[in-house]
Amino acid sequence: MVISKPTHPTQPLNQSSKSNIIYEHVRIDYDNQTVIHDFLASIGTGQKTVFSGPSGSGKSTLMNALMGFVTLTQGRILLGDLEVNAQNI
Repeated sequence: MVISKPTHPTQPLNQSSKSNIIYEHVRIDYDNQTVIHDFLASIGTGQKTVFSGPSGSGKSTLMNALMGFVTLTQGRILLGDLEVNAQNI
């Protein structure tokens, strides 16, 4: 998956599994510059996923956002039914 371009899943996001990782319309800005724009992904339990792209395309930024190290400008990240935010990291 190349993340330098927005990724739009062909199927609706599945939120039924408690272990899914879901990125919903994630936007991340640094210094008034958008580095991730409208990123969508659903990673199911046991599914292997690769973030691939050139240096500076946002791979580490997406993982850091999942771990709560980066604040989203827009959208949300879910771990199962739990939204990743400053209150629960």
